[in-house]
Amino acid sequence: MRLTATFNIALHTAIVFRGDGRPRTYSTTVDGFDVQLTIVPKDPGGRSKLKGERLWTYMSEELTIAVSRSEADSPPDIGVSARGGRDFTTRVPYFSARLPSYASAASKVCRNAIAFLRFQLRQPLARALTDLNAALLNAEWTDELGGKIDSGIHFLAAGLGPRRDVFGIRALTRKHDKLFGASLAIGKSPSLHLEILSDAQAAVLEGNVRRAVLELAVACEVFAKHTFYGASSGAALVFEALEDRGKTHVRVLELIDIGGDALYGNSFRVFDRNAYTDIEHLFRARNKVAHRGIAVFRDEKGQLQTVDAKRLKRWWQSVEKLFAWPPK
Repeated sequence: MRLTATFNIALHTAIVFRGDGRPRTYSTTVDGFDVQLTIVPKDPGGRSKLKGERLWTYMSEELTIAVSRSEADSPPDIGVSARGGRDFTTRVPYFSARLPSYASAASKVCRNAIAFLRFQLRQPLARALTDLNAALLNAEWTDELGGKIDSGIHFLAAGLGPRRDVFGIRALTRKHDKLFGASLAIGKSPSLHLEILSDAQAAVLEGNVRRAVLELAVACEVFAKHTFYGASSGAALVFEALEDRGKTHVRVLELIDIGGDALYGNSFRVFDRNAYTDIEHLFRARNKVAHRGIAVFRDEKGQLQTVDAKRLKRWWQSVEKLFAWPPK
């Protein structure tokens, strides 16, 4: 018989997608299972649309993952207890033996979907669930005709409240469908600088300005050094060895300015002067946070400036420009 386990997963925080109000469904195959992931939109009160946009942007606080495969044996019939009630003694072992593999497939698709949203669409507060999460233990079982099957296995589950912050978040749109669908079965490890960037974004949304400054600067440093030292050329290896031994030190700003000009004939400072200045200010603030624990910096006039959400947003946009800068 064809058996389907459906898992309703309450998200820790709302995710953002654009559409016409209908659920968005994606299909894939994982570990011998056919899997459908559905993004369920909130009620109309959770949607928004800017002037000139054709489609609404929706919030979703729930994913539904249906996992199916053909089973050689059908579930045992429900027995009758001595008191005339339903007896699941023979049925529970049947589903207990199958639930872990169905839940594992659902977990894999969930993790890959969350990773795509976090690292490709900059939705940092989306978080993957553990295999032991109650949502993955509470399957709704159905047969090939959609008829419900009571497994006799039930757990209590609790969800967390939504967040509606939108700093740097990109909505899931139809242009992402092919990449998003492909990512469900085969996850892709993000670059380290994107992982750290996601942590910086989460810090902003949580109101932790100091940690956001530190992690945004570290993301820049990792990107710059992987870009210039990642090559296997002799010069890169020698320079890295000298830096490891404290014989020389090159700042990130020097790498993207002088190094960029030498390697690409295209300095980031010339490529986008304003973005370069923003990153310079970011590193000044990083030093203040690291040395004194306060998110401030001095500008070119020597005036002390405080880092706030508006400034962080501009720095974020400049860091995104840096990540897109090396000419291909």
